[in-house]
Order: sequence, then C-alpha cells, then structure tokens
Amino acid sequence: AQMAAAADAKDESLQSDMQRVRAALPGLGEPVSLRVPVDSAATERTLAELNLRGVTGATVLAIVRRGETALLPSGHERVHAGDVLAVAGTEGAIAAARELIDPPVAVDR
Repeated sequence: AQMAAAADAKDESLQSDMQRVRAALPGLGEPVSLRVPVDSAATERTLAELNLRGVTGATVLAIVRRGETALLPSGHERVHAGDVLAVAGTEGAIAAARELIDPPVAVDR
C-alpha cells in the first residue's frame, strides 16, 4: 500500500509539474509527458544528439527531473533515466517521439 501511495504522490507531482509547463508556455499546444525509462536509447544523450524535433517533429518544451523543471531546455541538456520530457507536436510527432524514448517491447509469438 505504501508503494501505491508513493506512486500516487509521484503522479500528482508530475501533473502539477505539467500544469506549470502549460502555464509557462501558453499557445504551444498541449504538452504530453514522456518518462524516460532506464533502458531507453535516449538515456545519457543530449537533446541535440537525440534531434527529437528533426527526427520526429516533436518539440521538447521542458524536462522534469526530481521535481525541478527546466523550461525550453537547450540542445546541450542531457537526458537521464527517470526524466519526464514535456513534448508538444502533432499526434504523429508525439507517437514517434514516444517510440524513440520508450519503444514498445517486442513480444515473441
């Protein structure tokens, strides 16, 4: 039960962080949160190396890390496991960014 309460608190904190991103950057579309898993190919790479906008069309509006929010991060910003990227773009761009950051696990049939 403690783990569930901790997860709920983490979700509430993330929702609060995303509300701050929306308020700070109005008019840039509805940001979507993408959590960077430990095994992501994005981990420990800079935003410039990932070239998320060039590859997917999605724009990183903010990075939320340990409760701190970096708005409009530069290309030099490094992505770490556990970070939450607030991204905006078309539905297709968001889907492509999600696949790059947290690809679905292949299921053997």
